[in-house]
Amino acid sequence: MFDLNEFRISNRNDEVLCGLCNVAPAESRHHLVPSDNKEPKVPLCQPCHDTVHATFTNKQLKKAYDTIEKLLTDERIVNWIVWRVDHPTASPKVR
Repeated sequence: MFDLNEFRISNRNDEVLCGLCNVAPAESRHHLVPSDNKEPKVPLCQPCHDTVHATFTNKQLKKAYDTIEKLLTDERIVNWIVWRVDHPTASPKVR
């Protein structure tokens, strides 16, 4: 079962940090298996959450990217995280 304690807590306001970039407070929860409300959710900041859904279809997420570890195997997500870490306050436009 998913454990929220696996994610870092920010020193500022005891906020849970994003499960992908680990630099921004998690503002949303991402279903690891789309359309399954019983499956665990991971905390993500909104830009990371938007990026995941702009990068993959729900079918792709369900079939091949249903864990944080699997998301981190995709070069586009890794490149996004590298950029995000360097620009923690930026809010990029996602198509």
